[in-house]
Amino acid sequence: MHLHLSGQPRIERADGSAHALAEVDALLLAYLALQGPTARRTLGALLWPESSEAQAASALRQRLFRLRRLLGAEVALGAPLLALAPGVAHDLADADTLL
Repeated sequence: MHLHLSGQPRIERADGSAHALAEVDALLLAYLALQGPTARRTLGALLWPESSEAQAASALRQRLFRLRRLLGAEVALGAPLLALAPGVAHDLADADTLL
């Protein structure tokens, strides 16, 4: 899979099909692409700052579930640290100041 995060956020599967990414999903995946493995707790606080820690954790799990269901594969995995799944490439290699 290849993440296209600069410009119109989308993910392209190996079969060539592309799926648009919701803003929150693009932010999550861009953060992981640039920062590497990150604590789920940190991601929840960044993406849902006005939610309780439990609510943010639930929202993160739901986003990951929706992505997995949409793509038929994991795009990010791990606990307590979340990281891009092996084989997921992105277009932000030279964008270390993007976020």
